Amino acid sequence: MLDPAKEPWRADRANHNLAVFGRLKSGVTLGQAAADMNAIATRLEQQYPELNTGWGVRLRTFYDWIVPQEIRLSMFVLLAAVGFVLLIACANVANLLLVLAGTRAREMAIRIALGGSRSRLVRQLLTESLLLACLGGIAGVLLSVWGVATVAASTALNIPRLDETRIDGRVLAFTLAVSVFTGIVFGLAPAWRTTKLNLTETLKEGGFKGGSEGRQRLRSALVTLEIALALVLLVGAGLMMRSFVHLQKVALGFRPEKLLTMQINLPPSKYGANETRINFFDRLLGQLRTVPGVVDAAAITQPPLTSGNWAMEIKLEGDTTHDEAPLSADARAVTPDYFHTMGIPLLQGRDFTEKDRLDAPLTLIVSEKFAQRCWPNQNPIGKRFRPGTSNPFGEVVGVVGNVRNLRLEDEGRPAFYFSYGHIGMPGLVVVVRTTANAEAQAAVMRANVAAIDPELPVFNFRTMDYFVANAAGQQRFQTVLLSIFSGVSLLLAAVGIYGLMSFLVRQRTHEIGIRMALGASRSHVLRLVVMKGMVLAVLGVAGGVVGAWGLTRLMSSMLFGVTPTDAITYGVVCAGLMLVALLACYIPARRATKVDPLEALRYE
Repeated sequence: MLDPAKEPWRADRANHNLAVFGRLKSGVTLGQAAADMNAIATRLEQQYPELNTGWGVRLRTFYDWIVPQEIRLSMFVLLAAVGFVLLIACANVANLLLVLAGTRAREMAIRIALGGSRSRLVRQLLTESLLLACLGGIAGVLLSVWGVATVAASTALNIPRLDETRIDGRVLAFTLAVSVFTGIVFGLAPAWRTTKLNLTETLKEGGFKGGSEGRQRLRSALVTLEIALALVLLVGAGLMMRSFVHLQKVALGFRPEKLLTMQINLPPSKYGANETRINFFDRLLGQLRTVPGVVDAAAITQPPLTSGNWAMEIKLEGDTTHDEAPLSADARAVTPDYFHTMGIPLLQGRDFTEKDRLDAPLTLIVSEKFAQRCWPNQNPIGKRFRPGTSNPFGEVVGVVGNVRNLRLEDEGRPAFYFSYGHIGMPGLVVVVRTTANAEAQAAVMRANVAAIDPELPVFNFRTMDYFVANAAGQQRFQTVLLSIFSGVSLLLAAVGIYGLMSFLVRQRTHEIGIRMALGASRSHVLRLVVMKGMVLAVLGVAGGVVGAWGLTRLMSSMLFGVTPTDAITYGVVCAGLMLVALLACYIPARRATKVDPLEALRYE
């Protein structure tokens, strides 16, 4: 229950930062509830036109609040990446089965000649494919148990409810279903082709045959598909990497190194008066500043890059242009020396002092963005505005640099600060800058609190580096996973093209021997094999570029400082993939140049 006498800043009608939760009645939809709430908002606008105009009500489900749209989008992108890796792996398995089909053609022809039906042989080959898929699924589950436990235990990832992630029966059932489905789908075509034989021609063959031109085209198409899918994943990972690098370089507006924070909430039963709360924090900060290794100490209602935002409607003195659409800005209550402690530059005017207290006129410090928005091309020092409606007009005494308060991606809204001595809120976060390891000062800070009040709990000891890392946790999580998936896809694509080239070299051993016997040089043979593989690589890269050009646009909201069509990323990925493909082609081609013409001519 809000108590205006004890917490006037929360009961202020102009304070629009409270979130309200409610449960819908049975049979009532979200749209119907929104219509009812908007009707109430309309009546409030009519009753309080100066305070409620233009705000309205926005309803959303609890699920949308816990898992916002950007989180769902990132999960969808990662799910698509998993699907791409699965497709590449299945294409590799299908290629392997097609090669086995070529080597087992004579065996299958003999089985058919002895009375084996095509359906029986297809079932046998599908059983082998399913066994291979299920073994892979089991190995994947065992690997994922360790991977999921590692990721869920991480405290540096800003993902809602990540610590609750587990592998349960539904996941195992889904894995089994996917394994069976892929085993059937990607084993059916090779199995059908293996049993579709010309018995007379096949039984006449005395050695290794690679199969028909249709099989070769199918194998080549599968390798091309692998390369295209791998390029899409690599481009996505490259964009996320560049975005993460840009994110790490943003100007925070403060210096996070060697800053330690702790949270203190004063119980109203013991610290009911504002003056009592102010005196407690004054005494505590004074003691902390005398601790060896402590450079300075201060406190704030909400440190930068932490959850929560206190937005307040503001009224500029003498301003009538924003009556219908009131201005708002982020508010913070701070103690003197906060800006010096945090490393936030004071651009104009002065900092708060011990004289800025309850019995003194209200003084305010604004951010540079606040000053530029409210008084463009003017000196903001001495200007006056009113935060909320229950507070008096205050005078701007200083201007500080902009700070990224909520997210690294956002430059931040206009913000203003008022002295904690003017309000005396019960809860503050103490910030201490040290010359040594910040975490080593936690025990000292706790001891200083206990020296004043042994019964007072102190919690949430965190360094500002932790908050900065946590703010980039979601980007880091997406980048790491997408990089892993793209790396696996690149390896699979390289294995696929290497396997195809090795198969072609083995299939064309007789032809290569004849060419070399007729005078073909080793370099000519090398070019012949490499060019065959590089043609597939070029086709795959071309298809991948087209696919990436369309699909990466879905990632635009996940990127920072880079566009979905970034030419540098595309160029580096294409060049890198072509280099890997060249290496995968070169090894089998090198082996082809070592073919002995006499041995090759006796190959069959």
